[in-house]
Amino acid sequence: MLAREFDLPSTCSSALNNVAREYRFVGRTAAAQEKVDAAIRVLTDQGNRDWLPYLLHTRAEIAASTGKVDAALDDLRAAAPLLRQLQNIPVLLKVLSDTAELLTQRGDLAAAREVLTEASELSGDASLHDLRAKIWLAKARLAQREGNAAGALAAVDEFLTAQSDAQKVEIEGQRIATRFVEEGERTEARGRRESEAVSALTLRLLETQIDAETIARKAAR
Repeated sequence: MLAREFDLPSTCSSALNNVAREYRFVGRTAAAQEKVDAAIRVLTDQGNRDWLPYLLHTRAEIAASTGKVDAALDDLRAAAPLLRQLQNIPVLLKVLSDTAELLTQRGDLAAAREVLTEASELSGDASLHDLRAKIWLAKARLAQREGNAAGALAAVDEFLTAQSDAQKVEIEGQRIATRFVEEGERTEARGRRESEAVSALTLRLLETQIDAETIARKAAR
């Protein structure tokens, strides 16, 4: 690959990871496994760990999709501390959410609750509304499974708040985009007016010059 030829392990492993994820989405899990394993080997050979948590997350998703829950949990648990070190909260939240889901599937509800507690504490930023909604929905389902009706209702309230925040962010984004377009249109209109004014002034100057030359010629006679 071109990335290998130029000794860019991060670029190469990122490309292989993207291919692996695409293969997983279309159900080609064996090919996906091959690509993500190759990506991890590239990083391991180069001693580069920056991309490792993302690759572990991908490998965990592949394992989970084929029913290998324990293998998936091992990779997710290995990825989480690396993401904490990198302070990549969005991806960490995805890893914690996936971890809790698998723990719930396995019946380890106490461990799932502990993971979701950490995730909910990390998801307070308004920009993380989508992930926060996902986490609180998971908490609602977990509480329902535990028979905790009050906890489920409280989690649903938080889920609805996160969805409301998402709508507010979307509306504000639309307002910003609208203002940007309107400002662009005003700038374009000003540009047209200025251009028209320059053209009109140029024409008047030319006409004045012609008139002056005509008068001069008449006077010379």
